[in-house]
Amino acid sequence: MRTYLVVSLFIFKSAFAFAQQADLLFLDNTHKFPKTLAGITLTHNFKFVNTGDAPLVINEAKVTCTCTSINYPKTPIMPTDTAQLVVTFNTSEVYGWQDRIVNIKSNAKSGDKNIRFKVMVKAK
Repeated sequence: MRTYLVVSLFIFKSAFAFAQQADLLFLDNTHKFPKTLAGITLTHNFKFVNTGDAPLVINEAKVTCTCTSINYPKTPIMPTDTAQLVVTFNTSEVYGWQDRIVNIKSNAKSGDKNIRFKVMVKAK
């Protein structure tokens, strides 16, 4: 972990020295799941690309509900590389129309990004 931090700091310092910046572009920032019965776990991969000219580092991805988990790359994404952020939504404790926003914090020059998923959960 310490090596990762040292390498990351070196990359960031090098990028700033040449005025390079990362940027984050989601290929699709909203996903609508089909109607689902409560108790089903839903998963969607949000694909993105680093459209900048410096390594992209995602620092945090969060959502307000505990029924959603988010998995994202913990290592830098190089310029022009694609990656994915995986959202898993557990419908066991919810029903009705669900509309969730995931906030992504990174070193992207465009700032924080939001992605969203929606689903109608039918009670059992």
